[in-house]
Amino acid sequence: MSKELYVYPGDRLATIEEFEGKEGTYEDDGIVRASITGKAIYDIKSRTITVIPFSTNVNMPKHGDIVKGLITMATPTMIEMRILYINNNKEEVNLSAIYYSKTKKDTQFRVGDLVRASVTNILNSFIHVTFRNKRLGVIYTRCHLCHGKMVRIDNALKCTECNTRDERKLAEDYGSIENILPIYSVVT
Repeated sequence: MSKELYVYPGDRLATIEEFEGKEGTYEDDGIVRASITGKAIYDIKSRTITVIPFSTNVNMPKHGDIVKGLITMATPTMIEMRILYINNNKEEVNLSAIYYSKTKKDTQFRVGDLVRASVTNILNSFIHVTFRNKRLGVIYTRCHLCHGKMVRIDNALKCTECNTRDERKLAEDYGSIENILPIYSVVT
């Protein structure tokens, strides 16, 4: 019997007392960690862990890459997004990115927003992004109350159905059809 899990370099897999690390792992102070991005396979019977690398066509974002995706979690100081595109190339592997801020003004996003962000780094197995540029931010969204179309009015949004107004960190080309169609077809 075996168990599978997707991992990134440095991810904690087990202690050396629980499992022995094989290919794609290393030991760090009694902890078995992943040395590569891939699929960790836990062999329960032999008590071993092997990390098999993703195929070579997996595209991991790097510093400065532009990613487009869907907001999956939003709090006053943090958001998480599911990456759908890296530099306008559709991403087949399920990757997520996070953004932290010390001010609520910088995290004006809602779950379901389609956004464009820039990768700042990959730290502790997390892809970190920023929205600090006019081209970065929400590129499309729907009303959170009635799911109507949201149109831009100055730096805010207004629903064409129920007139709800909402503040967002909008990209300068919010609502541009060439940004929306490729992504919208992935999430619908």
